Amino acid sequence: MRKISKKNVEILEKDPFMRECCVPNCCSIPEWHHALIYSGRQVDEWWAIIPLCRLHHREKLYFYYDLVKYNTMDYSVFWSIRRADDAGIDLYKKYPKRNWDQMRKYYNSLFLNKKI
Repeated sequence: MRKISKKNVEILEKDPFMRECCVPNCCSIPEWHHALIYSGRQVDEWWAIIPLCRLHHREKLYFYYDLVKYNTMDYSVFWSIRRADDAGIDLYKKYPKRNWDQMRKYYNSLFLNKKI
């Protein structure tokens, strides 16, 4: 487990998105989860840290929404890529070894337009 840098903690504490678990219909107090692994290490960027409650972070690997089963870790990767895109971050420049277009397409197919 990698410690979140002080710089990122300051950014995340001000971010309203980080105040509750990002899993739909869960309003529990979150723990902050490093959603992405790159070159064998957790990515310590503000956009790659996602709020998940203790249950979804440590115990429950899946959640159900409208009777459909979703993987919690996939959902957190989806959110981290989406947050980077929304902030205009060039993922290819910073993390060139990964095919971000392919990942974006895959995770969007799982979660975008699913009313989650």
